[in-house]
Amino acid sequence: MKKILFVILCICFIFTVNAQADVYDTIRQSSVSIFSVGNSGSGICSGTVIENTLYGSKVLTAKHCIDIFEAVYVEKIEISYLIASKDDDMALLILNQHIPNKTPAILAYTNAYQYEPVFHVGYPDLEEYAVNGHVYLPKGDSHYAKMIVIPGCSGGGLFNEDGQLVGVVWGSTILNVFTKNELTIYEPLTDIKRFLRNLK
Repeated sequence: MKKILFVILCICFIFTVNAQADVYDTIRQSSVSIFSVGNSGSGICSGTVIENTLYGSKVLTAKHCIDIFEAVYVEKIEISYLIASKDDDMALLILNQHIPNKTPAILAYTNAYQYEPVFHVGYPDLEEYAVNGHVYLPKGDSHYAKMIVIPGCSGGGLFNEDGQLVGVVWGSTILNVFTKNELTIYEPLTDIKRFLRNLK
């Protein structure tokens, strides 16, 4: 009996690992690195491709990552201009070029629910940082996920198990000073859709 249970647990573990690998493969297709440089120095952030055609592309990121007086690059391609949200920590970067080897993210239908598994791929130091966790508090203007992001992940997407975009990461906070559990703060899908809808 113990052997049967062990085999079942092993199969479940393998299935979970493979499923997570598939999710990360999907996320990588739309996740990009962002580099900016200006009078105040340089900065690194992350972003999500939401449109990518032969004639140009659009990338969603965090507003605090960029400045109108900086030169901003997505995957080493300089952006043409940007549009910042008035209400939320989001910005849309417009490029007049196609971003090679990238596919636009699909937006989920609804906000992520409490305890739903979520995934993130960011590019701090221009190197990939992949992490997963779950939604902790999906209420208020900003939502929270129990997972650890690091500087440079800001602006990157938060995705559900189907690889669909459910948020834009913009920071982190300490949940418990003693255990050092961290929460990731993100703009929820409703804010993303409102921001994009107001651009039309």
